[in-house]
Amino acid sequence: GCAVVYDNLSDPLERKYFLERYNALYNVERDLAWLSQFVDRPDFMRILTVAPTGMAGEVLIWREQYNGVIGYIQTSKRWRRLGVASYMLSLACEAFEQQNLYCAEANIRVRYPHALKLMSSAGFSQTELLMRYPGIDINP
Repeated sequence: GCAVVYDNLSDPLERKYFLERYNALYNVERDLAWLSQFVDRPDFMRILTVAPTGMAGEVLIWREQYNGVIGYIQTSKRWRRLGVASYMLSLACEAFEQQNLYCAEANIRVRYPHALKLMSSAGFSQTELLMRYPGIDINP
């Protein structure tokens, strides 16, 4: 029941809304200069899924040499575990294939096991662990 929108975040209002969502989600203060470093990459594209009630999810992709890159994927809380992220990943992979890119990468934080499972189910495999943050145990 969602519409799919492909764009490159060229609309200033859409960039503003993206930054507002991103900053709220990650509790950071990113600005337009930060976003431009991604938007300006070769073959940058945003794939947005929109439900009648609002945004269901979005993914940002681009090309780095001969690899597709999934730079960001997010699903709105009420649309999680309903297949939206899997669908967006399949759309991203289709976009890569249209660009003759048959290898893609994504950096996923280990502390998000659901994201690791999602990527694995889409055919991605872990090639390296860049950094592991230690857990904090609190004993009474």
